[in-house]
Amino acid sequence: MEKHETELLAVLSLMHRNTVETESWITPLRDVLEGIDEDEAAWRPAPGERSLWEIVLHIEAWTSWAVHFLQGRDTTVTDWPPTATESWAATQQRVESTLTAFGEGIAALRAEALFESPTPEVTPTSRLLGIASILVHNAYHAGQLTKLRDQYTRR
Repeated sequence: MEKHETELLAVLSLMHRNTVETESWITPLRDVLEGIDEDEAAWRPAPGERSLWEIVLHIEAWTSWAVHFLQGRDTTVTDWPPTATESWAATQQRVESTLTAFGEGIAALRAEALFESPTPEVTPTSRLLGIASILVHNAYHAGQLTKLRDQYTRR
């Protein structure tokens, strides 16, 4: 294993922890999601705007895709899943489980696997780019959720 590959894995694991659980310069998703009840989750800042719940389902959908992608399986993604299919508590449990699985998937990778494209016929990109894309995606939405929570509190 090359030193730079090992360092890349360490950086990706750090980025995942900073996005999900460790207070750094991004408010971690776990912190953002703490204490939200079903009313707040379903609230919309304006007609046609996304609710916190919808954004969380979107995060979960793409992170779930990434978990499968890391394992060499590609899957169809419903970009903005409907909220009416489960309770808010079930959504919270599912997103937590998926975020944990993603972190474990990164930690379990062999460094040389970062540069492989596990499903080139469906998603012709490396695991490295897939991981980086989801980390940036989730960090963006963590900020969006933080703003929504602030708007909800001020209403």
